[in-house]
Order: sequence, then structure tokens, then C-alpha cells
Amino acid sequence: MPPYVFLDSWNSAYLFCTMEQHYPVHYRSGETHQFWFVSVGRRNVIKCVQLDLLEENPDVYNLCLYDVDEDSGELSDSLVSNNGDLPKLFSTIAVCLKSFFHNDSFASISFQGNTVSRNRLYRMWISKFKPYWQDEFDIEVQEDNGNEFVFIIKKK
Repeated sequence: MPPYVFLDSWNSAYLFCTMEQHYPVHYRSGETHQFWFVSVGRRNVIKCVQLDLLEENPDVYNLCLYDVDEDSGELSDSLVSNNGDLPKLFSTIAVCLKSFFHNDSFASISFQGNTVSRNRLYRMWISKFKPYWQDEFDIEVQEDNGNEFVFIIKKK
């Protein structure tokens, strides 16, 4: 199993997130790319940004944001932590993306919220922080089915 890499002081990733401070991130590679961190707010929540290569398109990765379920220890994308740290959470995800694209600059990342409200939240925060990421990334929002959206991220 590959070792974790600590990304907190990686210069280009850190400089990208001057908009907000981000959480220290531990990277683990393998068949999937995993970026682990602890969200600190109302409580401590272990989170994982995971990128999996899509079988139908070898240049596109699916992004999932997971919480570790305290009861089962399993990764879950359906838990709602409401930890009160969204700016720092989104900054940390940006550090993960910057690190990923540093190693695979020709890939694309696709993600979609598993609820209408999560998609709305993602659209809002992508728009809010656009000045901070627009020089680094192209983010395309594709309407899939009325209120459902697919987000595509590419490195510029």
C-alpha cells in the first residue's frame, strides 16, 4: 500500500488556496486517488476526496466527497455533517484538485451531487469562489435533467 503524502506545505497547492485556509491533507494513491483530512467544526469529521477513473472514458475521473461513518467506519457520500466549515472545506477540495492535476494535467474530473440541494450548494460555492479558481481550472456545468447537474473540471 503506498504511503501517505502530506500536502499542507506543498507550495503550488497552498498558494492556490489563498482565498481561505485549508485543512492539512494526506494523499494516498493506488487504483484510486484519495485525499484524507479532518473537518473541524461542530465536531471532527474525517473526510475523503476520492477520484476514480471511469471505465467508459479513460481520461475522466469521478470525484466523490465522503465522510467516514462513525458507527460503521465505512465511507459514505450520503451523510450530512453540517460542520459549519464550508469555506475551508471547499478550499481543501481545491488543494486536492490542484495536487491531482499537477500529476495528471490532461485528465478531466466529473462530479454530481446526490441530491438537488447538494447540486445547488455546489453551484453556489463554485460561483462564489470563481475569481480564485478561474485562472487554474475550467469548470463546466451541464444540466442533466431539470434540477440535476453534472460538473466537469479541467486544468487550463
